[in-house]
Amino acid sequence: GTTASGASILANQDNGIELAPAAGNLIGGTNSGAGNVISGNGQSGIYFLYSTSTNNLVEGNIIGLNAAGAAALPNHEDGVTLYETVGNIVGGATAGAGNTISGNTESGVFIWGAGAAGNVVLGNYIGTDVTGTKAVPNITNGITLEGVANNIIGGTVSGARNIISGNKQEGVDILPPGSVQNYIEG
Repeated sequence: GTTASGASILANQDNGIELAPAAGNLIGGTNSGAGNVISGNGQSGIYFLYSTSTNNLVEGNIIGLNAAGAAALPNHEDGVTLYETVGNIVGGATAGAGNTISGNTESGVFIWGAGAAGNVVLGNYIGTDVTGTKAVPNITNGITLEGVANNIIGGTVSGARNIISGNKQEGVDILPPGSVQNYIEG
């Protein structure tokens, strides 16, 4: 969704990456140069669909920002959308595993739909630049959970906490019906 330099938008009409259905995939990585710039797309940066999109890992990416990670190049919807998915991980507790998910037109991360459970969002900067010190807001929430159960945001081990700051609305918004037993930690 960007030019080759990652400095301006050259949009894909729909999602930047769509997994529908897909299991066991890695988007990005912790090694130098493994992360992607997933920005400027007509819908979400990354969109996971259905319960069979499971055990996928998103780490080390810049989502909704320019390649420098300093200014917004918004995806027109969410940075990462997980719809009815189970057991996916966005980020990680090890060095380089966290994503920067900022500047998007809707939520940084949106988890919704019946059966969306067991997803984990940890070690990310959501609503900031890549340093975590400057606001680059998602226009709605940092993270939205709608009608979902048993998802984990953050964690208790070192490196698992998310920095969720600078967003235009809520940092984390948990919406009914059916949003129960989700954990916000760290």
